[in-house]
Amino acid sequence: AKGNKREVFGMPILNEPITDDIRGGQYYNKYMEKVTKHQRYLADEEAKRSKPGLVTKQCKPTSSLRLVDEFVDEGVPENEPRLDDEEANLQRAVEESLKDVHATHRGPLPPVVFREPDFGRRQPHPEV
Repeated sequence: AKGNKREVFGMPILNEPITDDIRGGQYYNKYMEKVTKHQRYLADEEAKRSKPGLVTKQCKPTSSLRLVDEFVDEGVPENEPRLDDEEANLQRAVEESLKDVHATHRGPLPPVVFREPDFGRRQPHPEV
C-alpha cells in the first residue's frame, strides 16, 4: 500500500529523528551547550520575577472630616440639592440638543471619488 512505506525519496524514515551519528557530531554538542545556557537564562529570569499573588491593594485612610459629619446631631435634616422645574427643563433641552448634534454627524457620508495619478505627464526639472 502507498501509505505504509517508511521511506521518502528513496531514503528510510528513522524512528528517532536524532541518530547517534548526529549526537556525536561537534555541531550538535555546540547546539546543546547553547540550549542549556538559554534554559539557565530563562530560569534566572523566572526566579527574578515578583509573584503577582503577594501584592495587596492598599486601602486609603478614611477622612477624619467624614467621621465628624457622621456624629452630627441626627435630629437636624440634611439639605439635599433639589432641581427646580426650570433647571430640569433646561437640562432636558441641553441633552436633546446634544442628541440632535450627534445624530446629524452619524448620517450617510457624501460619496468620495478616487482618481488614478496621471503618470504620463512630465514636469520640467527646475533650473539650478
